[in-house]
This record gives sequence, structure tokens and C-alpha cells, in this order.
Amino acid sequence: MKRILLFLAITAMAMTSMAQEKVAILETVDKAGNIPYGIKLLLRSSLTTAISNTPGYEGYDRVDMASIAGEQEFQRTGNVSDTQIKQIGVAAGAKYVLVAEAAKYDDVRIIITAKLLDVETFGVKSSAVQITGTSADEMKRSCEQLAKDLIKQKTEAAPAQPQPEQEPVKTQKDKKKRVKYKRDTWFGISVDGGMDQYYKRNYNYTYDNYGYSYSEEVSSVDQTLFFTGLTADLQFPVFTWLSLGPYGGLHIIPYYDDVDIRFSAGAMEKITFNNDFGLMFGGGVVIQGNEIIRPQVRLGIKFSSPVYMTFSAIIGDYTEHSTENGYISEDFDTGFTIGIGYSFGGKRKVVEPTE
Repeated sequence: MKRILLFLAITAMAMTSMAQEKVAILETVDKAGNIPYGIKLLLRSSLTTAISNTPGYEGYDRVDMASIAGEQEFQRTGNVSDTQIKQIGVAAGAKYVLVAEAAKYDDVRIIITAKLLDVETFGVKSSAVQITGTSADEMKRSCEQLAKDLIKQKTEAAPAQPQPEQEPVKTQKDKKKRVKYKRDTWFGISVDGGMDQYYKRNYNYTYDNYGYSYSEEVSSVDQTLFFTGLTADLQFPVFTWLSLGPYGGLHIIPYYDDVDIRFSAGAMEKITFNNDFGLMFGGGVVIQGNEIIRPQVRLGIKFSSPVYMTFSAIIGDYTEHSTENGYISEDFDTGFTIGIGYSFGGKRKVVEPTE
């Protein structure tokens, strides 16, 4: 029975020892050479204790370094090759090597930097810094904090490796990036108002063998007229940022003793910059009741809201009417209108990609 209990105790101790990750702690590096040996010894001992008190880790500072070339030089300068680091770890049977460096921070404190190096990869697994006083209690607290920081960084670094399970999430994000957008057709009505400059002059004339012979002016009319009306706009999307469509309007011009009706028709193009904001430009013709056709230029601004504004200008036109023996009538007409409209539709729709 005693032999069985002894066997179980030895087995448990062996399993516990195998579960521990060993850390070889080197002599403290002092490049400036102004840290007393007693403080460096206290620092190394405190780090060993702090690492050993961390669950799952065991610190070693009594490693036989006699067989490792340049150990004394490393204590002074910190220079050591990757091969030497591996040799130190192998000699201690350790998985990690802890390298600590100390330097004066001010008159009463020192600064300690520590790195945890992997024996196999020679890579830095974690690093930490502490500023501390040189008393035994202060050194103990600082070394405990260094051990926590070193082990915590190493432990948190492991889950950062890419996991195969995350690939479907990336695929879903890529799918969302391929979402397409399209813009609907929109229809708008604008209320227009403006001013028209109308000029007319009549001449009497007689005809002889040498051409026309003008007599005195019979009448001259120079009128500035205000008019109003409605214009309908229709836009068809060509691309997400470009649309094109026709427009048509009906305008009423009140004369002094009569009312004239004017029609306008043409096409507008809209370039969208952001959301539904964009510029509109195009043109067409204006037809008056007496069948006079004049060219028209039309510009506009479409806001992100349904509201839009237009500016239309009638290019000046000159027409001369004559009869064989009687009078000549000269007409000159130009004008402009400003409109404020409200549109329906035209919003962007989300189109999900097909599988």
C-alpha cells in the first residue's frame, strides 16, 4: 500500500513538472555599468520568484552558464546571438528565456525592461517596462507586475491567429460590398414665372424699280411682359449618376389687351454628385400662339430633397414680315423664366447580388 501511494505521489509530481512551462532567467543586463551588483541580483531573484508564482510557469536562475561562450560579455552589453539564446534555453531545459535590462532613471529610481524570448523561434513573445525604487519591497512589487504583464501579453497573443471559422464572415462582408444601387425614374412639376421683352416696329413702304422705298414709321411697340406657367419634367436613369428625359411647359402671357399662350418643349440631362443632389442642363424650343419658334436654354439644380430649381432663357430672335406693297413688320423677342419644382420618385434602390 505504501509503495502504491509513493508511486502515485511521484507520478503526480512528474505530471505537474511536465505541465509547467520553464523560463530561464538570465543575469540582468547593465549597459551603462552603474547598477550595483546587489540590485541586479535582487532583480533576478525577484523575477524568478514572480515567474515561479505564476500558475503554469517555473523560473530558473541557477543555470550553469560556464559552457556558453560570451555570457559575461552579454551581462555587460546585452549582445547575444540567436544560437546562444537557444543554447541557454536548452541548457536549462526551458521553453522561454527572460532577458531583463536595468538602468538609472533618476537619483532614487531605476527603469527595468524585460523581454520573453521563444527558444525555438528566437522571437519576442512579450515585453514589459517598470520604473521602481531599489528597496526590496519595491523591487518585489515591480517584478510581480512585470511577470503579470509578460504572461498576460503572451496569453492574449495566441487567440489573434486567424481561425478557419472566420472565413464565412469575410465572405459575407465581401458579398455586401457587391451590393448594387439603381435610381428610379422621377417625375416633377415646376411653377415658372418670368419676364419677356417684346419689340415690334411697322413701316410703310412703296416698291419701285430700284427696290423698297420706306416712308415714315407707322408704329413702334416696346413691351416688357410678365408671364407664368407650369413645366413638367421626366427623368430616366441612364447610370446611377446620370439621367436624361424630356420636359414640356405651358405659359400664359398677358398683354395689355390680350392674352398669349406659349408652349415649351425640350430635353434635360442630370448629373448626380451625392445622394440625389445634381446639376441639370439642356434646352429646346418655345412656340408662341402665332407659330413663332424660338430656341431655349434651360438649366437646373436638383437638391437632395425632392425640391429642384430651373432657369430658362429664350434666345433673342429677329423676324421680318413683308408684303409686296404695304408695310414691313419687324419683331424681336427675348426673355427668361425661373421655376421651382417638386419631384416624385428618383430614390436609389438597393439591389442584392444574385447567388
